[in-house]
Amino acid sequence: MRFARRRAKDYLSAWIYHLVLCGSILNGRAPVTTLVGADGIASIRPVDRPDAILKDILETFKEGLCRPLHFFPDLSLHFLTLTAKSGKPINTAIETVRKKWVGSDFQKGVSEDPYYRLCFGCNDPIDEQFEGLAEKILAPLLRHVEELP
Repeated sequence: MRFARRRAKDYLSAWIYHLVLCGSILNGRAPVTTLVGADGIASIRPVDRPDAILKDILETFKEGLCRPLHFFPDLSLHFLTLTAKSGKPINTAIETVRKKWVGSDFQKGVSEDPYYRLCFGCNDPIDEQFEGLAEKILAPLLRHVEELP
């Protein structure tokens, strides 16, 4: 446990636990998960069919054990926030995320991570697979999360 800014990995972890909890029998009570960080509080509402969402996540995880997937939690969450929450066009959101992947003279790019470099080399993984995985894994979460004041 750590008290820091909430990152995509924190949301994803809370989301998976929440889906498992929603799939359990809790005396007819619908669970709500609360994610607390130094930068705020978020609440995850109950999910009607958690088994289907959890199955998608597990299948994707299994696929990721066989080959590198174009899924980067922070970049994927940023992409979906730009498109779903802010209404930016997909092309604009992709270019914004790609700039974070590549970096600049002032900020190190995500692509400079040695593990990502090993998996992707100089290839650009911010593509259709990236969009599809972001949508598949994180879009259901965004539909159920609410930032609290």
